Amino acid sequence: MILTKTVMYRGKPKAVEDLGPNSNYKVCVMCPVCGGVRIVYHRSILAAGHCICHSCINRLRRERTVPPGTVFSRLTVIRPAKVTGRSVCRCECGSLITVRNTSLRSGRTRSCGCLREETFRVTEKVRGERHGRWKGGVSSLRDRDMSSLHYRRWRQGVFERDGYTCQICGQWGRSLNAHHIQNYSEYPGDRYDIDNGVTLCSECHKVFHDKFGRKSDAAQFKAFVAERGGILWLAETL
Repeated sequence: MILTKTVMYRGKPKAVEDLGPNSNYKVCVMCPVCGGVRIVYHRSILAAGHCICHSCINRLRRERTVPPGTVFSRLTVIRPAKVTGRSVCRCECGSLITVRNTSLRSGRTRSCGCLREETFRVTEKVRGERHGRWKGGVSSLRDRDMSSLHYRRWRQGVFERDGYTCQICGQWGRSLNAHHIQNYSEYPGDRYDIDNGVTLCSECHKVFHDKFGRKSDAAQFKAFVAERGGILWLAETL
């Protein structure tokens, strides 16, 4: 309800109910749900048609249930969920999913996720010169290879074998690199051999290449291990 009765209009009091829909006056109102008092523009009250505050409006929307059997795209509401503001729905694929009621009504959630998977499955992947961000092939072959699934699996395998630990200084789980013992360019057959990889932290990796350059080999790495005091399996296998 509107608590303010009159406002000053050109030096004279004017009743609030006489204000137009575009009036630029602020009035004091009370939320009929929580009883909170706040000051808002009168035109906002007329546009909304009520004096309920935002927090109460959002709570009422969340508490409003969706009738069972209501269909939203691929989802059919079965029953209200235990969590307020959510519903248990069955997708056309047979999966059960709990969804926010607001997401159902707005159309933001239309399936259990199968619709998105199907859409991506039939969507053609645009690569190379057809891609909107193509810059003429500026990425090197090494950079493109490092982003491939084969290379990422090799890198992950090296990390898992070494326990995500730098094999020189013992740093664990932070700023790690998978280093090729026999260099990448001159030994293409060993690029994806996990035994040809070793986990180094970024600092040790930088120190090694600053000393031996980019095209290093096993002998150089063995000398580096002897100098720096490698740990775990390195001292025995190199």
